[in-house]
Amino acid sequence: MIIKELSLVFRSFILSFLFIIFTSVSAFTVDLSAGAGLSLASLLEITEIDGVSGKSAVSGFGLNAFADATYVQVGAGVLIYTDTVYMNFSGFLKYPFEFADMLVFPMMGGEYRYNIDYSDANFFMLKAGVGTDMYLSDNFYLRPTLLFGYAFLSDMEDTRIEAYGNFRGASITKICMDISASIGYRF
Repeated sequence: MIIKELSLVFRSFILSFLFIIFTSVSAFTVDLSAGAGLSLASLLEITEIDGVSGKSAVSGFGLNAFADATYVQVGAGVLIYTDTVYMNFSGFLKYPFEFADMLVFPMMGGEYRYNIDYSDANFFMLKAGVGTDMYLSDNFYLRPTLLFGYAFLSDMEDTRIEAYGNFRGASITKICMDISASIGYRF
């Protein structure tokens, strides 16, 4: 119970922090852009019950849109797995620099996945990775990104751990990797 409350407080803190950073940074920058693209998301779940480990992996296909200022990117999209659909909302801090006629940026932030089918399967992830803007013209660019992350447990997974607790302990760890390609327009 305490872990659930701490997790909710932590999620609220991260989302509030990202919102404050986005609004303060975007107020002072004029380098704005927006775009949309496709993504491939993989989620690896490592479960340990009574000393026995198991792994399962799922992959999903997504459609995403984003808006960004120089140091901040926010996004939303839909992620489709074989058995369920998520809406995702994200916020990232990034630090762009020029490299070989491209803009390269490490990025770090969070993503909230809202499950459309199951209300207790929503979860939050911390992510970090790299992206690049490869200019196609003065205003248009191609943006590939690669992100790795750690996913906090959903209420459904917390319930599974409580049920498995009768077997002298259980744990679930989720890590993810997302690859995306987007087309963007710089205003």
